[in-house]
Amino acid sequence: NFMRNLRTPLIVANNVLQGDLKGAGVAGARFVINTVGGIGGLFDLAGDQGLVYEPEDFGQTLAVWGVGPGPYLVLPILGPSNVRDTAGIVVDGYADPLNRYADNVDKEEWIWIRRGVEGLVVKNDIYDAQKDMKANSGDYYTALRSAAKQKRAADIADQSSAEAGNNPLPDYIVEQ
Repeated sequence: NFMRNLRTPLIVANNVLQGDLKGAGVAGARFVINTVGGIGGLFDLAGDQGLVYEPEDFGQTLAVWGVGPGPYLVLPILGPSNVRDTAGIVVDGYADPLNRYADNVDKEEWIWIRRGVEGLVVKNDIYDAQKDMKANSGDYYTALRSAAKQKRAADIADQSSAEAGNNPLPDYIVEQ
């Protein structure tokens, strides 16, 4: 929750750049509620009040503006991406208020510590799914590429995976 709260100013900015003022308002309200009442974002009080967390990044903003994804890439440490989203990572990293502050007070190590913690959180979140995919797919690279592209398309459309049509296969047992 704390790490997500730190990224909220970028989420608000990207929502505004995408023309999603409702999303910007929700993200802004989440930031205020979680920063003030949630002790700097340690607790997700806004989520308890029904304000859903929806991450937005500059790669999504570029997609909304009509920029195509470009070739699929697998970036060292960062994992699957594409040219558009890689450019978005660079812009978000530069525009991040905490990164700007850390640069200005000569505390660049804060940036790397934060990135490391965020990486561990993401790796923890996807570990089981990645392990299952590796064990159950005939071609792990192709399965990972397909899953990454579908996830990103759902992110750009502000949909959950299920809303994007990535439901589990239906049960085709015919009742007699």
